[in-house]
Amino acid sequence: MGVYLKGFLIACKGIPTTVAVSLVAIVIGAAFGLLLALCSQTKSKVLQVIAKVYVDIVRGTPMLVQALIMAYGIPWLLQSWGLGFKWDLLGGLVVPAVMVCGFNSAAYMSEVLRSGIQ
Repeated sequence: MGVYLKGFLIACKGIPTTVAVSLVAIVIGAAFGLLLALCSQTKSKVLQVIAKVYVDIVRGTPMLVQALIMAYGIPWLLQSWGLGFKWDLLGGLVVPAVMVCGFNSAAYMSEVLRSGIQ
């Protein structure tokens, strides 16, 4: 029983980070989602296509895949181009977590806002 309690207490230490990531992601999602919704309703075909492609790709891929690409794929790609990029320099993996949650939320929020606009 002590092992389970110890694991629970370790998990509880992550609650403040989880709440902070969620709150920032909601703000990013709402702002970027509004921008995407407005782009999808504009007369510009280029902006409509960009918004549609973004929403379709982000909503069509699992968030775990997006998180792995953001956390490990992007740094690997930039390092292969000779850039010494690491998320550790920007505060660890919290930054890509916020970005993935925010951008994923934006794709869903844009559809909600778009339907409200229509």
